[in-house]
Amino acid sequence: MSAFLKIFSILVLFLVVSVSGCSEPVKEVTGSTSDKRFELTLRADLNWVRFNSTLLVQLSVRRLDPTAELNFTDRVSFVANNGSIVPNSVTPSFEPAPGDTVDQEVFQTWLEYRAPGLSYGGPVGEKEGQIHAVFRDVRASLNLRIVPNLND
Repeated sequence: MSAFLKIFSILVLFLVVSVSGCSEPVKEVTGSTSDKRFELTLRADLNWVRFNSTLLVQLSVRRLDPTAELNFTDRVSFVANNGSIVPNSVTPSFEPAPGDTVDQEVFQTWLEYRAPGLSYGGPVGEKEGQIHAVFRDVRASLNLRIVPNLND
């Protein structure tokens, strides 16, 4: 085998391995409570956000068992790594909508994730942020890419 062909083969192999090793964060994560009565989902239309910008994330709590009741202490709490999240907790409710007599099966609300500002003196490039949602015994973690602004 010629030296050129060996080098070319190594470069192609390196390219294939490096491309297959990079994975995009998912846009939706779901977890169920151990008793299989509730399901928690975090979903974002985009899986990236620019430094010092916000990203809306949808929280859904689905009642899988129609007879499942919420305790007065049931809350979904949020923790953000490498950013902040508003609100930091919500209390789901499956009460009937105004004018309805049937309880809802899904509670939905929006969260606002704010990426950190660009830190000066550090390396400029992509960072990773996470949003962790905890409800009863389930935790769902959504990973986000934090990317530099176009002019950085």
